[in-house]
Amino acid sequence: MTMLIQKASQAFRTSGGNPCVGAMLVYNDEIISIGIHEKYGEAHAEVNCIDSVPYDKKHLIPQCTLYVTLEPCCIHSKTPPCTNKILNHEIKHVIVACLDPNPLVASNGVAILKEAGVKVELGVCEDEAKFLIRKFKVNILEKRPFIALKMAISKDGYAGKKDESIWLTNEFSRIQAHKLRGMFEGIVVGYNTVNLDNPALTNRDFYIEPYYSFHPTKIIIDKDEKVNKKSLLFQEGKNIILTASKNYESPNNSTTKILNIEIDSWSWSKINEVLWNEGLKSLLIEGGPRLQKSMISESSWDEAHILSSNTILGGGLRAPTIQGKLVESLSLQDNVYKHVVPFTN
Repeated sequence: MTMLIQKASQAFRTSGGNPCVGAMLVYNDEIISIGIHEKYGEAHAEVNCIDSVPYDKKHLIPQCTLYVTLEPCCIHSKTPPCTNKILNHEIKHVIVACLDPNPLVASNGVAILKEAGVKVELGVCEDEAKFLIRKFKVNILEKRPFIALKMAISKDGYAGKKDESIWLTNEFSRIQAHKLRGMFEGIVVGYNTVNLDNPALTNRDFYIEPYYSFHPTKIIIDKDEKVNKKSLLFQEGKNIILTASKNYESPNNSTTKILNIEIDSWSWSKINEVLWNEGLKSLLIEGGPRLQKSMISESSWDEAHILSSNTILGGGLRAPTIQGKLVESLSLQDNVYKHVVPFTN
């Protein structure tokens, strides 16, 4: 189940508004098939798993144990119920990591299987499986994008210097940062970050699918129309500008969309609502520190990705303070990467 959860996590971005799910068929301790839910709107993990069983082993399916990271669905949506697929193939033993938080499914999928005589075991690697579907849980229950903060911090706790472009981290941290970009549908920055750093905000340095070659939608917070409209990020890809300006002059780029938010309504909850209506299910907030501090003050974040540098700045813009539970820590030469979630998670 641990291996299956790791495999399913590769679809964090491509699953869209659906959960990351993995399924595995095992016969006498031999794995005969694995499937994951690869893309929003396409076949679920159980279907991919069952359909990919080699022809010479299909007769073994009724004798297999099915491992699945999330309770099989029992509703008709973009695809038929997975419970039907399991019952039609006469699978008699199903091991489920965690229940589905979707109110339309929650425990009903397990109940249907049990009523049909299937032996169902629940709770294997439950905590890890719940973490796997963290984005989906926010999407389905709160109807908003999943929000992640990404920040680089100097050894003495600064995020940079005022009106100065500074590179804090090493090449390994940059690769990690680009992997993160490949995991999220949208990347958010303030106008000041654009003007100082002139970033492309693309994923260029992480060469592993499915992250490589995916470039998130770039979202620029520019309340008062101060961004440099000749910046590099406007030269390619899809862009969204959020502004309070009534007569915002668009960059000379047909892929840039201007969305107006009334100044009296300006808040992260409103920003989340606007971007949710644009179909964005996950956002990476990349800069700058003032933007991130405002989000933290509203308790709007779901996880943080912190790249700690060995560089000492001796002053400048203080990095936001993150209080939460450490999920993962990696040494990246003289840098350290930390993945943190709020204590309430």
